[in-house]
Amino acid sequence: MIYQRGFNEFSPSAKPFRLIEIVQRKPLFDNLPFLKLRAGDQIVRGQFLRQPFGKGMKAGAPETWSEPEIFLQRAGHQMWIGSLEASGPVPLLSRNDLAYFDWALSRANADALFEIYRPKPSVSPAQLAMLDAELQPEFAEYLEESLTPFLEKDAKISPGFLYEMGEGDALKFVYAGLGYDGNTRAIFQFRLSLGAKGWSEERATLISAPTTPRFSPRPQQMVPGDRVDYLPRDPATRQRLEAHNARYCRFEAIIARVVEK
Repeated sequence: MIYQRGFNEFSPSAKPFRLIEIVQRKPLFDNLPFLKLRAGDQIVRGQFLRQPFGKGMKAGAPETWSEPEIFLQRAGHQMWIGSLEASGPVPLLSRNDLAYFDWALSRANADALFEIYRPKPSVSPAQLAMLDAELQPEFAEYLEESLTPFLEKDAKISPGFLYEMGEGDALKFVYAGLGYDGNTRAIFQFRLSLGAKGWSEERATLISAPTTPRFSPRPQQMVPGDRVDYLPRDPATRQRLEAHNARYCRFEAIIARVVEK
């Protein structure tokens, strides 16, 4: 299943723009010096007209110019680039920006891109086997069938470069690995394809997580505006929810201990 992708789909800002300067920089990015601007493109510093917002702002306040920011300019249109700054070391941070630049299609360059844009934190095959062993007794229902091939005896697991496919400008470098999603508490396998026109990532879940507890049995510090779910007074319901919370915490503790080693 395609999880995320990025292609050369230029999305210019529709807001009025004021050019300050054209940014001349070589290399464009200190961490990826082989990335080049495409023919006719420019990196520029400028401002766009925006509607002020925030506490104390009145509705219908006049528009003002933003703080100077960095944009990719193409055919007279500008698109904000979040990775660049006006001075100092400049790393490319957002892999969504990768698709807007040219790079020589070589294994060495693709390896450098993979090191930066692979999902993090990564999980090793040894950690995956450890998670399986520790979760099996109590959490077997959260271990997907797709986990089995990774744990078979003599299974060929080789996170990193897999193969090349295509020719010329259609050449792609394909990588694979295992990762951890801190938002969903899931362990997944991924396949990342890198090419001249952009990148795509596929993911398949190997270990999912129990449902997030709705109630917390522990006292919470009240914060104005926060929504707090209190445990119900019914003893049976309360006991069931507390047991679910405790089980969820045990699952999280195992994941954290193994992945963060």
